[in-house]
Amino acid sequence: MAILEREEERRGACRRPLHEISRFVAVKVSSELVDVINASANGLLVEGGFPVRPGMTSFVDLIEAAGNTVRVNGTIVRCHIVSLGPSHPRYQFAIMFDRALPMIDEAFEPSVRTADPFGFLIVDTQAQVDASQSLNNW
Repeated sequence: MAILEREEERRGACRRPLHEISRFVAVKVSSELVDVINASANGLLVEGGFPVRPGMTSFVDLIEAAGNTVRVNGTIVRCHIVSLGPSHPRYQFAIMFDRALPMIDEAFEPSVRTADPFGFLIVDTQAQVDASQSLNNW
């Protein structure tokens, strides 16, 4: 058995919080919305209000900003209670995907715009506007 030095990293993929993965905005496990602690191309560490068992398999729905859903099968690796709330406990569990999702490792590029333009933007053009051809001349 090998002993790892403190600086050695056993993980095979970089982990990031969900807000750093611009493509996805939410995650559901077994049709329940969960809080993502971190994500990698190989799996997720999440927190939810329902118990799961290690070895259990489930659909994981990664909800994109555009509204589409990427569905992948996942296997629960571990689960434990992280807090006891007033009405029910909260569980933290790790999920390993059945296949790698490289889109989770895409580079994080924060937007520099404060608002998205409506429609499409034409840049660096020498277009001439003829007011007589406009639909709205008020």
